[in-house]
Amino acid sequence: MSRNWGWRTALLALCVALSACGGDGDSPSMAAANMSAAAQSQGNQSGNGGNDNSNENDNSNGNEAARKNADIRVAQYVNPLIGTDYATDQPADPVGSGLGGGTFPGPTVPFGMMQWSPMTPTAQYDSSKGDGSGFSGGYWYGDTSINAFSILHLSGTGCWANGGYLNVMPQLAPGDAGAPASFSHANETAQAGYYGVTLGNGIKAELTTTVRTGFARFTYPALAQGQQATIAIDPTVLNNRAQGTTSDTISQVGDRALSGTIAGGGFCWAGHAVPVYYYAEFSQPFAAKPALSNNSPVTVTFNVDRKHPDVMMKLGISFVSEANAKANLRAENPETDAQGSRNWRFDKVRGAASAAWNARLNAIQVTGGSDADKTKFYTALYHASLHPNVFNDVNGQYPDFYASNGAAAAPTRQVEKGRTMYANFSGWDIDRSFIQLQALLDPVRTSDIVQSLVLDAKACGAFPRWAYFNTETAVMPGDAGSIIVANAHAFGATNFDTQAALSIMKNSTAPGAACAGTPVMGSRADYDRLGYVPSSGSGDNQTASNTLEYAVRDFAVSRFATALGDMATAGTLLKSSGNWQNLFDHGAIQPKTSAGAWVTDGTGFMEGNSEQYTWYVPHDLAGVVAQAGGAAPVVKRLDTFFTHLNIGTVQPYFYVGNEVTMAVPWVYAWAGAPSHTQRVLHASLANEFGTGAAGLPGNDDLGAISGWYVWAALGLYPVVPGVSGVALSSPQFEKITVRVGQKDGSYRVLHIVAPGAGTGDSASFYVKSLKLNGSPYSTAWLPFEQIAKGGKLSYSMTADASAATWGTDASAMPSFPQAASAP
Repeated sequence: MSRNWGWRTALLALCVALSACGGDGDSPSMAAANMSAAAQSQGNQSGNGGNDNSNENDNSNGNEAARKNADIRVAQYVNPLIGTDYATDQPADPVGSGLGGGTFPGPTVPFGMMQWSPMTPTAQYDSSKGDGSGFSGGYWYGDTSINAFSILHLSGTGCWANGGYLNVMPQLAPGDAGAPASFSHANETAQAGYYGVTLGNGIKAELTTTVRTGFARFTYPALAQGQQATIAIDPTVLNNRAQGTTSDTISQVGDRALSGTIAGGGFCWAGHAVPVYYYAEFSQPFAAKPALSNNSPVTVTFNVDRKHPDVMMKLGISFVSEANAKANLRAENPETDAQGSRNWRFDKVRGAASAAWNARLNAIQVTGGSDADKTKFYTALYHASLHPNVFNDVNGQYPDFYASNGAAAAPTRQVEKGRTMYANFSGWDIDRSFIQLQALLDPVRTSDIVQSLVLDAKACGAFPRWAYFNTETAVMPGDAGSIIVANAHAFGATNFDTQAALSIMKNSTAPGAACAGTPVMGSRADYDRLGYVPSSGSGDNQTASNTLEYAVRDFAVSRFATALGDMATAGTLLKSSGNWQNLFDHGAIQPKTSAGAWVTDGTGFMEGNSEQYTWYVPHDLAGVVAQAGGAAPVVKRLDTFFTHLNIGTVQPYFYVGNEVTMAVPWVYAWAGAPSHTQRVLHASLANEFGTGAAGLPGNDDLGAISGWYVWAALGLYPVVPGVSGVALSSPQFEKITVRVGQKDGSYRVLHIVAPGAGTGDSASFYVKSLKLNGSPYSTAWLPFEQIAKGGKLSYSMTADASAATWGTDASAMPSFPQAASAP
């Protein structure tokens, strides 16, 4: 299709800055030379995030709009500090590390391998706050000192024991090594692709990244007698935790570089330790030969003066070898530029990182609302673009998934030419709506993400439940990998080995099916025999929720099998997806024993309760509404459910800060009351998300919560797993353009127009009527095929709830009733 030069410039910035448009890492030497041109071109784009590029013709199908959809400046709205403090509305009974977002403020590029971020001393578990405390990103906004700047961070996991490799800290003297430095938020800047802070000792630390490398600039104050520019490097600490006995190595390379290996660790004390290799070089020679010792910290010193007060550090990493770490650095931030001059241009790399983010964030442009609204939206899209992460080096090599957690090593593999290998899959979290967002915006990248999961499964035996780099951690239940694959495929990411994926899905129901020795669905035999996972009695955890996890999984796989023409598998799994009915008792999901006795002590649910899980039957919500007493009682019951918006896991209300209840606001549509969805979402987005450090209602789970926010703000949500369609609600901006990705790497534009919409108290957040491409559209369900090539949704909004009569036909909402497979 035809595309304008503004879009091509943005794509150039993204591809060049990431060096990952093709997984084989072609043309690495051109990366740094081209990045600055792309960044400068992007930087000259005018706009304030409010430009109107929409086609006002209701009959537009997206083709004309795609040619006019130039990039605008939006990266300035990102605030990476959002989620680094305890939530404003803290849940009463949070999930692990769920009192705050657990994000990290340091720089990275979209889906990049490298993250480089500050570590603060009390970001770990706080006994006074219990299991809900802890910031997995390694940074707590309430701290007033910084321990170091470390690499490889995950955003918002439910456990702080992960990541945070290779602590690097500028100091004023070798004797200061290991000591934290004070700082103030007044002297701190966090932007998309950049972090800077002036420490209490006067040192200014600045960080930026490319895909596989980091770049630091440390500017020293005038030094007093006995002081010397020092950088302390400690490979023995992971996310503020001492590793203990390790096999770290380090060696000096020439007069200004170090190379080494970090033994690494697992995730949440589970899984295989993941080693990382690094190559670090500095802008000037060491002032003295460093004293190096394996398994120990090291300090390096430099001579600086008032004319040259800074020391810069480039850091390449790899999960394969030290040689590959150096090759990654040479490819993405080379020693010399195209003219042969020494290449230590920090601001150029910073500009390229910003340009890469601006290109990614332009996938959705919003108009209307306040700057605060844009900050919340674009930071959510930013957080939903951090993971999964590029895992192969520029030469295409990557370590295979560990076949077992006791394996001595993982063999090195070569990614298929033109593809990229990805790692870090928070399965139980991102299977619900996150992966559909990725497929909507970029089916090419998402196909590579799914193919990466397929390759992981081939290596370890099944889809991993929660993959940390190339190891299975098994920290959450269910077969989320199968749901991720089915959801991505339904939303257009189809360029992967679909037959291999289906074979993996089918084999996962067999006895003993496991990834790296960890069962995929450990209670599957009971589920197939009884039609549910039985409880052993009082205090037994997860059995009811596992039944629902398996039923949802079976339905998603049935849709995937249908798409591939395997009707026998589809029929079998569609039938077993009705097994949720075997646990429905007195209007709610309840666990029961193998003898059929109901267990009502409140146990049996993972990170939730009976009321929250009762609505977790997204493939047959019409059936749930019927069994719960019909439309009117369900609407009344849901109204009570939403009287609290972020309650936690124990009480029977909404918990927007966790994944279990993500789709519940849209259940109203299956009861003929979509205006209630509109009211609940308006309140949730306005009150539970903010623009400051406390602006996330719970841990972000690698972008799952932020991805939910993006969908909700668009007025769309993929409720039914494996089905290519969205439930409609009310947009939170007056005009939105969504670049719907195409399989050839191009895009078509979906225009969403909703005059009067917004997040303010006076906004018109109820839907009065809707047109699709100029024709009236009366239902609250939209098949994806209607917008896959772009188009226009034109809303008539109202502030009057009594006038919001649109979309009330519950029979138009998709539901797939099936008889349960066992009594």
